[in-house]
Amino acid sequence: MQSDLRDIGALWQRKSSKGMDFFSGKIMIEGVTYELVLFKNSKKEKDNHPDYRIYLSRNRKPVELSNQGKGELPPSKTNDEPQRAFMNEEDIPF
Repeated sequence: MQSDLRDIGALWQRKSSKGMDFFSGKIMIEGVTYELVLFKNSKKEKDNHPDYRIYLSRNRKPVELSNQGKGELPPSKTNDEPQRAFMNEEDIPF
C-alpha cells in the first residue's frame, strides 16, 4: 500500500552560540523552496498553545526550482546543510 505522505523537506538540529536548541531546514511547496527555522515555544502556558514555532529564515526569498515537479530539494550551498539563521537569542522573535 502506497503512503499518502510526501517528503517535502528536511530539518537539521542545531545549537546556537548561546546554547539554545533549534532546527533549521528547507521545505518545497509547489516547486518553491523555503528556508525555515523551528524553535520550542518558550511561552507555552496551556495545553492548547503550540509546542513549537516555525519561521521563515530572515533575508531569504523563495527559490524557484529548475527541476519543478521532480519532488527534489536543490542541494544546499555548503556541506549539505542549510544556511543558519537566528543565531543570537536577541534575534528570536518570541
